[in-house]
Amino acid sequence: MSLKRSIVFAGLAAAAMAVALVVPSPASTLSPMPVLFADSLNCNLSQYKAAQGLTAAIDQDMLVVSWTGQNGAELRARYGIDAGQPVIRDLAVKKAGGQWTTLGKNLTPEYHVVSGVRRMANDQANPLRQAGIELTEEVIAKNRWYAFWDAPLVMPGSQELQDEAAWQRARQGGGRGEGNAGGRGGRGQEPQAVLQPNRTVGPQRTPSEIRRADASFHTTSCSVKTDGASLMVTFPGLSMGIFAGDLQFTVYKGTNLLRMDAAAKTGEQWVAYKYDAGLKGFSTDFTPRVTWRDTGGHPQHHQFGGVVNNTLARVKAQNRLIVAEADGGALAAFTPPHTFFLTREKDTNLGYVWYRKDAEGRFGVGIGMPEREEDPQYVQNFALYNAPPGTVQRMGVYFYASPDGGEPARQAVLAFTHGDTFKPLPGYKTFVNHFHLDFTGRQRASGSLDTPFQDLAAMRSLGLNVIGLSDFHFELHANDAGPLRLADQKDYFEATRRASDKDFLVVPWEEPSAYFGGHYNITARSITRAAPRTCRP
Repeated sequence: MSLKRSIVFAGLAAAAMAVALVVPSPASTLSPMPVLFADSLNCNLSQYKAAQGLTAAIDQDMLVVSWTGQNGAELRARYGIDAGQPVIRDLAVKKAGGQWTTLGKNLTPEYHVVSGVRRMANDQANPLRQAGIELTEEVIAKNRWYAFWDAPLVMPGSQELQDEAAWQRARQGGGRGEGNAGGRGGRGQEPQAVLQPNRTVGPQRTPSEIRRADASFHTTSCSVKTDGASLMVTFPGLSMGIFAGDLQFTVYKGTNLLRMDAAAKTGEQWVAYKYDAGLKGFSTDFTPRVTWRDTGGHPQHHQFGGVVNNTLARVKAQNRLIVAEADGGALAAFTPPHTFFLTREKDTNLGYVWYRKDAEGRFGVGIGMPEREEDPQYVQNFALYNAPPGTVQRMGVYFYASPDGGEPARQAVLAFTHGDTFKPLPGYKTFVNHFHLDFTGRQRASGSLDTPFQDLAAMRSLGLNVIGLSDFHFELHANDAGPLRLADQKDYFEATRRASDKDFLVVPWEEPSAYFGGHYNITARSITRAAPRTCRP
């Protein structure tokens, strides 16, 4: 609620409201804390079980949740409701035996959702047609949730499709034809017209299919539930366009984590969506800057002294996390580690965290998924999340409250994912498969089959030991049964053999998508022999 609206509302209904005045600190003369008027708090604690280090209690018109974190830290979040809006009255952390550090006051959750209509893709439909299966409504309904080449937010005639068409024309002009299944071909093949303005079954998309909504709340109560070492606070009354449900905050004893979810359902059919989520209302009096590492690993920061942002300032941050940094504390925002990313053909960093200056001395911070690919050749491959009718969609964002500075907070977050690397397991090797690197063609273009590839160097740095490639998919001569294919294979085997060493194996698998229809990976005895260093558990 804005300050102006708060004053008007109080004048009209002061007799029915309990007033909670937040007094600004002397340093906040340029950005005074707003005067907030609290609803009377009705909170159900019937599913709450008190435990040492994980407590919840009502204090006047606030729900106070306290828990012990890591290394003896203590954390506290106090919740309230203002005119139906759930609010974090304050979020604070302190070291063992130390003083409380306030990381934010009167923080309000924000969510933005964008949805389109899921369609069945032609790369699903064509093999079924070739197998003599009629594409009935039942068949389409069964398969459309599993579309890979689907981009519900990309419209016919859009700039993205024009860019894709220009890319394909340039590629064909350069002699790289488009021949194989999936609309892609190989080096040296005859150019073919392959632009597919509609890669899905059915009529073309229309702009009316895209729906956008911001979260609003009509909350009158809350509830608390403990589940082992976790505690969840639920605020009902969330509305977000075609979605409706609850706002939830979950804390975990023994960690400094706070998870926020929009747990919402839709009754609409074939909904595909993406979301942005975060908290707004941070004061530069407490947290004057945000910090992150860029994709090269270099420290970056933004000090909030510039103009107001009209949109989210999306940051391409390493490890998908951004930190609001205070003197004596920090709050990191980051994506759910294992469930955030939707299906994509090309996994580049599109910018998954954001900040936004809302006013002088005020900002928001959070996470989100952009709406489309940056690479023109993959604009029709951005499938979003599925939301079948009646299923609860948990649109989550994590926060990590630290009593230390920004970099220690960042390092503490990385501990949850082993620094985004694969932790070695004694006696085992870590194997990944299915990478279309155009490995052989790029080695040839470099002039040497000994040229090290940054792609493989990056994989190795993540703790990977065995890499299964998939050449002969959109490159090389997959459909040739004679000397062209044999020459390609000879170079492929030799290049992968040279890229391997004592503890790193590059395997020359193939995904030709030729002869049999559909997609498949193959490797032959001769291929295995060409790369003799095997993976021994």
